[in-house]
Amino acid sequence: MANCNPNRYILYPAKLGKCENTNKRRSELAERLDLELDRKVSALSKGNRQKLGVIYAFQHQPDVLILDEPTIGLDPLIRQVVLEMIREAAQAGITVLLSSHDLSEVAAVCGRAAILREGKLIELAPISNIVRQGQRHLKVWFVKGTKVPILPTDKLPGVRVIHKNSETLQISYQGTVDAVLKWLSQFPIDRIATPQTSLEEAFMQYYQKETGHE
Repeated sequence: MANCNPNRYILYPAKLGKCENTNKRRSELAERLDLELDRKVSALSKGNRQKLGVIYAFQHQPDVLILDEPTIGLDPLIRQVVLEMIREAAQAGITVLLSSHDLSEVAAVCGRAAILREGKLIELAPISNIVRQGQRHLKVWFVKGTKVPILPTDKLPGVRVIHKNSETLQISYQGTVDAVLKWLSQFPIDRIATPQTSLEEAFMQYYQKETGHE
């Protein structure tokens, strides 16, 4: 196959699908991915071979798409194109199973996530639920000249300091924020921000909880 023209390489799986305009769709995908289909496969770079694999999967509009690290080796602009293609497929009613070590990528295109540990499924839930179960963050700026207080961990169980300097305090907590805000209310505060927990952070917290390591 290495010396084949890419069009020939992807012709066989194209015949397996139900799309009647496979040739037209293949050309459209190649244009979106900036891939020339008249070069030999052996002459393609790693990134272009990855593009070829993406076209291979998308060209006949299957009912189910199983994608394993589909953006690996792609430059940032083409990576965004592939992610947009995945979103379009999902919106069209296609079932998309995406495996990726880039959890920001998973969060960008998926509605639900499955967490595997040692080959076993330990969680399958909407991404918003997984993130919500993780630790939440607060970043507090105190009025200039105010001494940043010491966190009373005995009175605020489950709350810990992530970062502290002469003007700010960043903490993490689980559950409601009520007790934390009541403690903070006794100090002169300039502003408070609530950085959003990423899927990667939630995953690490969940994994550490499952393995018994904090």
